[in-house]
Amino acid sequence: MQPREVVLTGVENSQRLEWPLAVVEELIPGRDGEVRLVKLTASGVLLRPIQRVYPLEIYEEEPHKCDQSSVGVAQDAEATADSLGQKDNGLKGTGVRTRSGRKIKLPSRFDM
Repeated sequence: MQPREVVLTGVENSQRLEWPLAVVEELIPGRDGEVRLVKLTASGVLLRPIQRVYPLEIYEEEPHKCDQSSVGVAQDAEATADSLGQKDNGLKGTGVRTRSGRKIKLPSRFDM
């Protein structure tokens, strides 16, 4: 945890959805040098033990990257269907595998 990080402050008698958000202002170490207490600002200044502070899972440093393998599946399906000389009935993916590894098959009863 670092200063100016947004966190959830745990409250024992309420559900996690109702926990208040706060901003870490200062990390206060104990006598042994380990961080034991956190100074927070929410609707005022709070001191909470580090065990009751939960960081949010928000990452702004790294932009979202789409999976390139899933983008190429549709293009590979079209190329495979064209190379096999099959008609495109709106069902693509002959001989292509999904992201989980299952093979996509066209049903034979829909061929026209």
